[in-house]
Amino acid sequence: MTKIDFTTPGTAINASVDLANDSITISQDGVYKISISYEIAVDRNRIGESILYINNSPEFITQTDTSVVSADTGFSTFFVSISGTYILNLSANDVLDVRMSSLFVGQEVDVSNAAFTVRRIG
Repeated sequence: MTKIDFTTPGTAINASVDLANDSITISQDGVYKISISYEIAVDRNRIGESILYINNSPEFITQTDTSVVSADTGFSTFFVSISGTYILNLSANDVLDVRMSSLFVGQEVDVSNAAFTVRRIG
């Protein structure tokens, strides 16, 4: 698993952002809305997985399909949009991060437009 690098995190209300570890730590017990989205470009057609980890434990998997963008030169680049929104009961000091599945190991993967938003809603 590879952690997604969220160099520009989304909103983190009642939570603290740790850019060095690409994680968000919950500061208050409650119900939270968590939104994750990013795009990747890979060199062959695969299904991608985005996995939300809570306290280093995999919790939710979001799968998506790819679409061919260009095949003019005999090489195809596949762009994948991965996103997920979850409503979860979380506790203070829970640590959240997002990891990309091993389906992309050994491939050149370019991650862009990554956003990770955590908002307490109850």
